[in-house]
Amino acid sequence: MSLLPCIALLRTSPGAVLEDYARLITLAAHADDLADTPIAVPSTAPDSLPGERPEPWQVDGVLRAIRGAPATESLTEIQHHPSLDPVLHVAQHWGVALERTRGPAGALYLCGLPAPGALSGLASRGMAPALTVVDAVTVCRRGAGGMPRLDIRGAIFASRDPVALDALLSRLRGLDPLRDIPTLAEAHERRLGCGDVGKAKLVGEISIAEERWWWSDHSQKTSRGLLQRLRGRHLEAARLVYEDWVFHTGWGSLYRGYQRRAISYAAR
Repeated sequence: MSLLPCIALLRTSPGAVLEDYARLITLAAHADDLADTPIAVPSTAPDSLPGERPEPWQVDGVLRAIRGAPATESLTEIQHHPSLDPVLHVAQHWGVALERTRGPAGALYLCGLPAPGALSGLASRGMAPALTVVDAVTVCRRGAGGMPRLDIRGAIFASRDPVALDALLSRLRGLDPLRDIPTLAEAHERRLGCGDVGKAKLVGEISIAEERWWWSDHSQKTSRGLLQRLRGRHLEAARLVYEDWVFHTGWGSLYRGYQRRAISYAAR
């Protein structure tokens, strides 16, 4: 890994996100070098919320940046097996199979905001992506009992160094990467990447790196009974949070547009 890893970071909006992903990829890597790189996404739970999954505009924007224009409408397997999942539908439209099972080693890895240490863990297991692209336009925070909250942050990130990107994203959470995240510290010590954000080259809207999106309050204790009651309300709370996002935010409106196109195509 380079001693001076590059991390690209941009602020974006629903109306500009496709163009901003093209800018992001250009800042982080040479798009031409990625044209034939496989696309990998993490496996996500069916009830995952925005911020915990890749998004359709993320796949769309990245593929536009590295491939130019889709020409796959005639693929018979797509016409016979259209997907109602907006992310999979976008991939099908581009004629791309999203890799979920073999891992992201050497791939272009698209994900939502990962857990601290997750990207460093990939490097430690020999599964470092060729380029990691993180969509943090919406951040999902889960409190006591898994109760969710969605915050609009409008940020996107990309880097060839998953450890450096892990460190920056962890710092945005209010953590000290090398002190608080053992997996990251180990990868840094093994020189699998740079866990010292101060040594990374930040390009794009670098002021994002100085933000603190939330802090962990380790002093707050929650009773077992309260936790049980919160878990009992978890699914209902998640549904309400998702409905508020999908019907009352610009990102939710954009998601519904991709969803409508997937449903319309499947109905042909």
